[in-house]
Amino acid sequence: TDIAPSNIASWEWSPAEGLSCTDCENPWAQPFRSSTYTLLVTDLNGCEAQAKVQIQVNRKRNIYAPNVFSPNDDGKNDHFMIFGKGVKEIQTLQVFDRWGDELFLGEHLQAGDEQAGWDGTYRGSPMTPAVFVWWAKVEFVDGVVELIYGDVTLIR
Repeated sequence: TDIAPSNIASWEWSPAEGLSCTDCENPWAQPFRSSTYTLLVTDLNGCEAQAKVQIQVNRKRNIYAPNVFSPNDDGKNDHFMIFGKGVKEIQTLQVFDRWGDELFLGEHLQAGDEQAGWDGTYRGSPMTPAVFVWWAKVEFVDGVVELIYGDVTLIR
């Protein structure tokens, strides 16, 4: 606006979803999906002006699963775990051998919590180096649940 903020009687932003405030000059917007916000400004004389701003949200998920880990108790990469930003929880993480036997099942895990991940054992015994497949059911902070999958190589 080209009106001094001291001459503005009210600011009305809508919709309220994703905004830090609806009655201020410069709210912070953090919507989960692309949104169009409308601002209605009223000056001290009762004159109104309206403007719209569109926020485009990049829906690319920031999630990473390593493709190699080395459970050799050296304190580095000793567990297989999924990492990411914007992850509410990993609802399920399963690891299978090449015959389809389930080697690991983790539920309600936090992304990046390595100690909660697979330690490369099955029934208490270390697995020999090989390639294993995994899948995970991941819930993001916006409520979206996605299935992701891949393979991981265990080296010693």
